[in-house]
Amino acid sequence: MTAPVIAWCREMYRQRYWWLSAVVFAAMLAQNLNQYWAGDFWEHAAVVRELVRHPWAPGHPLFGIGAPHPYFSPYALGVALIARLTRLPAVTALAVLGMANLIGLLVAFYLFVSALLSSRAAFFGLLFTLLLWGFSPWRYSGFLHLSALGFVLPYPSIFAMWLMLFTLYALLRYREHGSVGWAAVIVVGAPIVLLTHPITGIMLAAGLIAFSARLAVRQPRRFVGLGAAVLLASAAGVSLWPYYPFFRLIATGSETYAVPNLAMYDGAFQRAWPALIGAPFVVRRLAADKLDGLGLFVLTLSILYALGGLISNGPLGRVLPALVLGLHLALADAVANFEDRLRAIPARAQLRYLYGAIALVAAIGLANAAPALLRVVPRPLLPGRLRADPRLERELDTYTLLASQVGGDDVVMADLNVGRHVPAFAGKVVAFIDPEAFVPDQESRRQAVFRFFDEASADEREAIITRYGVKFVAVDARSPLPASTDRWLASHAAAIPGDGRLRLFRMSP
Repeated sequence: MTAPVIAWCREMYRQRYWWLSAVVFAAMLAQNLNQYWAGDFWEHAAVVRELVRHPWAPGHPLFGIGAPHPYFSPYALGVALIARLTRLPAVTALAVLGMANLIGLLVAFYLFVSALLSSRAAFFGLLFTLLLWGFSPWRYSGFLHLSALGFVLPYPSIFAMWLMLFTLYALLRYREHGSVGWAAVIVVGAPIVLLTHPITGIMLAAGLIAFSARLAVRQPRRFVGLGAAVLLASAAGVSLWPYYPFFRLIATGSETYAVPNLAMYDGAFQRAWPALIGAPFVVRRLAADKLDGLGLFVLTLSILYALGGLISNGPLGRVLPALVLGLHLALADAVANFEDRLRAIPARAQLRYLYGAIALVAAIGLANAAPALLRVVPRPLLPGRLRADPRLERELDTYTLLASQVGGDDVVMADLNVGRHVPAFAGKVVAFIDPEAFVPDQESRRQAVFRFFDEASADEREAIITRYGVKFVAVDARSPLPASTDRWLASHAAAIPGDGRLRLFRMSP
């Protein structure tokens, strides 16, 4: 009786990465079904909606203009084609692909870490990546901690992240076996990552250089051949991609996205300090082997991150997720090796202490992520008081009225908060809350919106309506308007009945 139980426990121990993955998948599925989307999700949904309508020649997804958009990536096009084929709304298609991204991430993470370190380190690496963070870590795309993961799974950055990990896994396999098939994966993966999320492309470039350093020393011909193929494929891919001008994005991107991404340097120590526990192990790896791939990866990303802070380049700061991941993996490898030594002795008491410390880390990490984890509780199981909490309000419910009333290209006048959501459902807006790379008049658009909802004269409002071809006005019912704006809408527009969350007006001819 005892032997089968011991055998079962050993099997469970060997499969612990996949048990942890199953728990993560269940939690993320619950949050996905709850539909608590926020932030950039709505812009990505607007991009997919535009590509569903015009997959081969899309207009701008936010404004009624013909400018390109940097989110018109291979990933977004793939989601749009799936949505077009299945007739799913853009929001739903993104949610479904978010779960597919999670599967890809869990599999690619395991393959990469197992090939680089060990399957035992993969478990600790995933656990630390999810939970070993400081206070209020960034809820930005590309970050893999539990406070952010459920929100960003549908984003192109997560697709690019797991494709990056799989491409680096292919490099490890190619370095070992020299297979043409693995080389093809690298050559194809690199331009897709670059076009989908250029910032992750920087991380991938750092990884390709770091993990091929040994190949460069021992087999320079293979290194040069692979490097030339990757460079040529990447250059050709980004040059020929018809949906947005890649090189123009890179030339103007630092200026456009500098301020939002400088948040990567805001309170960095308090937000990510636990990852620094892995730093001594990185140093030890490089001291033992100057060509250690993981050590060089962390070192390269550290230099890029420091350079970004030095020259105030926000996009360079966005290598932080991969930098923290590298530190977590160095720590995971050290913990896995220590566990192996204790099990070989065997030292049961020390093992208990080790597992107790890891359980404590997990408990602290879960407590730190608790505000976000409330969203993984299935909504019907929440007490009524919590379901009514404004912080758990589903923005999806507020804006569904738009889909039945507003045409695909109708321009909607809305303030910046409401306008963030509008294009995900229907129509276009006058101005958008976030910076846009290829829209030169975006600041004048914002000023027009501010003026419209302020104490503007009737003539000023009519001039704005005419300039941008506005057909609807949308207002959050919880945001009171100036009395003059209410009077102007009453005389110039017809109110459309709704559920009271969103006030929607159709402009009179």
